[in-house]
Amino acid sequence: MNTSRIVLSIVVLTIAALVCGACATRSKVADNWGTAYYAQKQGQIVNPDASKNLQPVQGLHGQAAEAALGQYVKSFTGKAGQTTGSQRMGTLGIGIYGQQQ
Repeated sequence: MNTSRIVLSIVVLTIAALVCGACATRSKVADNWGTAYYAQKQGQIVNPDASKNLQPVQGLHGQAAEAALGQYVKSFTGKAGQTTGSQRMGTLGIGIYGQQQ
């Protein structure tokens, strides 16, 4: 092969790759890009003196949050061989070779 055919092949493949890349769909990240920034900006426009309020924000009480976290962590300790819902998710209860579990 001569050099001009190699260069032509590279150019054609590059153009084909660019054309195929242009057909790709947008990702979820691109759809939501900047949402947090604009929400924060609108919050500052609505209440520009919010930084002067030194009261704690309302939310989950500390002891309630600690108890919920403790239950969450405890849910991962189980008997050996015990199947939890998260381990079977997506399998529809069908094991190897289509046998019911």
